[in-house]
Amino acid sequence: MRARTANRWASAAIGLMSLMAVSGAGAAGLGEVYSRLAFEAADGNGDQTIDEAELVADTAAGFVALDDNGDRRLDRRELQEPEAALFARLDRNRDGSLSFAEVLANKLEIFERLDVSKDGTLSVDEVAAFDRQACTRLATAAKPAATRCSY
Repeated sequence: MRARTANRWASAAIGLMSLMAVSGAGAAGLGEVYSRLAFEAADGNGDQTIDEAELVADTAAGFVALDDNGDRRLDRRELQEPEAALFARLDRNRDGSLSFAEVLANKLEIFERLDVSKDGTLSVDEVAAFDRQACTRLATAAKPAATRCSY
């Protein structure tokens, strides 16, 4: 039971990280250790890559873990009140909540951007490069003391 709970939390964290990533806030302040743990949690078969099937499974696990009320939708409260503009961008049908399809579409778009090698998988290096770029973008846009990158 303890392992299952840990996996649910890891999946929820990955889901939240991917939602933040679309705004450019992905790994800023989360650090390399968190990024690595999130990657390992998503890498279901342990082959050091994440393929589309693993992404879908991880998205589903994260979605279920975040869906506190079990209505198969994620509202702003369940996502701990994300930035309004980010939530609006993800809420494609403008109904005030996120469906699994909306979350998965976002994650698949991010997957495409991160897959620099275009081999249909994400490597640790591809994810880390994206995280560093996101952190740099935030550090440039924010006050230096407000953004701490651990890369």
